[in-house]
Amino acid sequence: MSISDILHGKGRRVVTVRTTDTVEFAVRKLAEHRIGAVVVEDKWMHQAGIFSERDVVRALAAHGPDALTMSISELMSTDVTTCDEGATVDS
Repeated sequence: MSISDILHGKGRRVVTVRTTDTVEFAVRKLAEHRIGAVVVEDKWMHQAGIFSERDVVRALAAHGPDALTMSISELMSTDVTTCDEGATVDS
């Protein structure tokens, strides 16, 4: 199965947030769009990382409710693996 096959079924829309947005803002985006992660962009709209439900859980465990007021840049994952739509799931 190719990435293109998956995108055909799920759609190609990508939800983004900015590095300066708060964790609370990102959590609201995750809930609103019923997704597990958002792409994080810097002020030049370049990919800076990804912020996922897992990042939320880790932030809450480490910082408690104060994590919700922290900026995404403090807690996002910066090591992002990408591929093109011609790649296969196995690769």
